[in-house]
Amino acid sequence: MSPHLIWQQRLDAFLDAYIIPLRNSLDAASAAPLNIPDPTKKLLFTTVVAFQEFAETHFDFFNHGFFPPTGTDGHIQTPAFSPMHVLSQVLARISQDVHLMQQMTLQRVINVIPDPMRTFLDQTDNLAARTLKLAVDRQWVHADSYILTFYERMLSARVVPFVRLAWIGIPLTAFKARRDLLAVPHEIGHYVYANGKIPLNGTPIYVWQWLQQVQAEQEFKDYPWLAEWAEEIFADIYGCLVAGDAIALTSQLIAEQSSRGPQGAVAADAELLPSHLFHNNGHHPMPYFRPLVYIRTLERLGTAGSAELRKRWERKQLSYS
Repeated sequence: MSPHLIWQQRLDAFLDAYIIPLRNSLDAASAAPLNIPDPTKKLLFTTVVAFQEFAETHFDFFNHGFFPPTGTDGHIQTPAFSPMHVLSQVLARISQDVHLMQQMTLQRVINVIPDPMRTFLDQTDNLAARTLKLAVDRQWVHADSYILTFYERMLSARVVPFVRLAWIGIPLTAFKARRDLLAVPHEIGHYVYANGKIPLNGTPIYVWQWLQQVQAEQEFKDYPWLAEWAEEIFADIYGCLVAGDAIALTSQLIAEQSSRGPQGAVAADAELLPSHLFHNNGHHPMPYFRPLVYIRTLERLGTAGSAELRKRWERKQLSYS
């Protein structure tokens, strides 16, 4: 049996075990999403259908590319990106997305959670929609962009390429402790980063493309960390534009509670501060730096609370000395 067929069977087994039952649970047998009255159910059904088409096409691109028909050229294979590694990663990503859709279906459609918790998710959907409205009103993202929330172990965001939809996982604690929702605007900032377009010289350009151009400018070439942190910094700024002083204060509290130890050299001028505040994991800005992003954003906006937030953060640093 050819490797191409073996991998195809693995995908088919996965689709049969997960995707088809998920579609059936959403009344997919009718294949008529317009006849589904519940808007959340309709959105989930549309998402699952789009996901199945994307998953099959995406997987087939790599499967046929690595194992092309005789006489045709295929993908270049390297030790770092072997067919087994790549196809395994594609299946793993499909598995993760299916798990999230299962969670949303159980919580939002099949109602395995109490009614008050289900109602709270409807409310967080509305909160998320208002957060996204900043980008919609400025035509950075399509007006038919949507956010679906569900309960997860911790706050998370998944921006998918096959529908204009972000999946926002909120911690279960938020049902009682509403302040745990304060980071939601930041997570929606990731959706805007990936899908948003801004006008540049009269031509719309993706936010991430614009930031790549900015990073290439001479004045930023001495800051290689900017490329690593660009998306997170953008999401921080977007969250600050929406949630203001509250999310800025939350960023300080999170930085103070951070317990990540250093994994590498610490800057010489960091001796007066706990070293974990200067830990760079190569993706998220250092905990010390993030509150400064919020403070500077509020200062540019001219908000009244920015001065007190700066004083608070500076006092906190002095307390470590």
